[in-house]
Amino acid sequence: MLMVPLSPEIEKSLHALAEERGRSETDIIRELVEQYIEDQEDIRAAEEVLKAPGRIWTMEEVEREFGLDH
Repeated sequence: MLMVPLSPEIEKSLHALAEERGRSETDIIRELVEQYIEDQEDIRAAEEVLKAPGRIWTMEEVEREFGLDH
């Protein structure tokens, strides 16, 4: 179990949000942490792609490849 100190303003906002959503403060914090971790994993994956982007396609090539050229 973790204990995270929050400012009084954040605690007040969290409490109001929990009441508004009909959820516990713990559930909201858990969801936020899970989403943050997922976002960080996505960022890390994107940074890896940017290090070695591979072939760069022009718009014309993409349109031709997918039959979108008119």
